[in-house]
Amino acid sequence: MDFGLSTDRADLVDWARGLAARAGGLDHVRGLRTDPAPAATSYRALGAAGLLGLGLGSGDQLDRALACEQLGAELLWTPQFDSAICTGELLAATEGGDVPAGLPDGSWIVAAPLHALAHPVELPPADTAGPDVVVRSPWLPIATHVAVAVWLPPDRHEGDLAVVLVPRAEWTARPAGSYVDHLPVHETRLPAATLLDRGRVIDHGDVAAALDVATSRTLTAVAAFAVGAARRALETAARYATDRVQFGRPIGSFQAQQHKLADALLHVRQAEQLVRAAAVRTDPAAHRLASAAAARLALKALRQAAYTASIVHGGYGLTLEFDVHLYFVYAQILDGCYGRLASQRLAEESRREAS
Repeated sequence: MDFGLSTDRADLVDWARGLAARAGGLDHVRGLRTDPAPAATSYRALGAAGLLGLGLGSGDQLDRALACEQLGAELLWTPQFDSAICTGELLAATEGGDVPAGLPDGSWIVAAPLHALAHPVELPPADTAGPDVVVRSPWLPIATHVAVAVWLPPDRHEGDLAVVLVPRAEWTARPAGSYVDHLPVHETRLPAATLLDRGRVIDHGDVAAALDVATSRTLTAVAAFAVGAARRALETAARYATDRVQFGRPIGSFQAQQHKLADALLHVRQAEQLVRAAAVRTDPAAHRLASAAAARLALKALRQAAYTASIVHGGYGLTLEFDVHLYFVYAQILDGCYGRLASQRLAEESRREAS
């Protein structure tokens, strides 16, 4: 399949690259250790520029994937970008295309971990006590809503799947650890009564099918982001290998370094092609398989690229003074957030294909 970009899409890539760089770059990522507030500003800037609405409700996801590659280069996975995609796609499919303007324009920041949306919680009947629904996310302190997927109780269409949006006034965020000792995580606990009585319940149409498609499209965006991050990590390592001189020669002239970089680049290019193939799939079943495979391969390529870049930098690769350590950290965070879900969906589709 030929993935040469048209002039319009090449212009889109340039636009997204400039937008990602202006939105904060790696300085923005470093600041997340102590204060997520600037991330909200960056997120709203992306929304105001129209990036959050790319591909919303459309079968062709290539524009969004190309933009996410540029976000990945700057590690600009701003507040719950995955939630904005998944929730927006869900609303576009179930609410007759009536997507609240707050989602694409960035004024809504929805905390909804993708793995949680993909595994709905069963709610008890109204007169029965049940455990609270727990939502964990790095973005809860600046979120305007949380979203959870639930199986409705008997008094509310038993067995029906719904997604509930709960506004900020109905919950509070509490610290709950961190990702890789880098990105602080918060949690909130939502009683079932709060979900159904004070949240916006999305239960029109075939929510299960719509959520499945939305998850596939979100995984495609995640995979594109990982590819962009992996490519930039290798570019950073290649520049260092050109500038760093040892034994009177740039270390990039040594075959041991060249082989590492070439092998990692091969895997990144493979992942890039698979991501773009997934982005143009319009059949839900084909897209489900392609998006899961793309996410799995892209996350693996990012881990290898980040590790290789760290090795090329030597001892500097894990120091805070060099940018390359951020790609290593985010490789672990992204794999922890999305790797298991991608693997589960890939295994399910593989079994379905085999049968």
